Amino acid sequence: MRAALAAALALALGACATPGPTATPPTYTDLSQAFVDFYDRTEGLDDAARVVAFRREVAPLYPGFYSTRGRRTEEQQDQVILANIERFAEIRDKYVQVQRAFPSAYAGAIAHFRRSFPDSTASLPTWLLHSLGEMDGGTREIDGQSVLVFGADGMALYHTPQTLGPFFDHELFHVEHGDHFTECEEVWCALWTEGLATAAAEVLNPGASHAALMLTTPRPIAPEVDPHWREALCYVAARMSSTSPDDYRALFYGNGGTETFPPRWGYYVGYRLAKRQLGDRELVELAHLGNAVAKPLVSQGLDEMIAEAGGC
Repeated sequence: MRAALAAALALALGACATPGPTATPPTYTDLSQAFVDFYDRTEGLDDAARVVAFRREVAPLYPGFYSTRGRRTEEQQDQVILANIERFAEIRDKYVQVQRAFPSAYAGAIAHFRRSFPDSTASLPTWLLHSLGEMDGGTREIDGQSVLVFGADGMALYHTPQTLGPFFDHELFHVEHGDHFTECEEVWCALWTEGLATAAAEVLNPGASHAALMLTTPRPIAPEVDPHWREALCYVAARMSSTSPDDYRALFYGNGGTETFPPRWGYYVGYRLAKRQLGDRELVELAHLGNAVAKPLVSQGLDEMIAEAGGC
């Protein structure tokens, strides 16, 4: 089964990379093999020794990424490292397929994206690595620098052939959007950036399912949010200016959610808000709005949706 899935992933990644001669692999730093080499070298060692070896051999290759970054203690970080060592055998086949196919697939994805954004010059330093379960892909602020990181482990875990195109477009859209929009810690910023990137992936991949848009991860969002749509909108509206990590986690984290709403449900609310704005504006225009213009647009759109739902 793993071999069949790996073959399917390889074919799909290859299919993402066939737009013509413009698909030259862009520059990126590939650290993904370092984890494989480390894993093979340390097989047979006890758990504590393997964690020490990871910190000695892999972490120094990109210390800014593999540090705790204020998210957890060093002891908790060691637990995360060990958990990812233990589960690597389960994803290894697909992980290796991601490694092999990534250069041409990434180049093809950029070529596809730039057919809709032909004037784009947006780019970030890009890395492919084992993310210790943190991500399939996304932008991060590492050592004061914005970077784009692709987790080969996350791609192996979360993606099927049907989700790869929207996934790449979602992340490339973040890079394009980030050239014009400055991220902030208030909830409305995440609602807008993540919702618009999700809607962009749908626009650039007509007919993409909610699964392809990552709106069913870790479980389907719409079936739990739609019956409580007014409550969902009012919850978000009350927290638009919040910078609380707890509010952000409840809306956007895979281990977040509330008693009523599932993890990552803020993506779905943002997606529906962005789709509403796309009824009046082109995707390129929305992508190039700065914060001063986007904020009232987001507030107005949310107010209109609340009014239509019956008010708070």
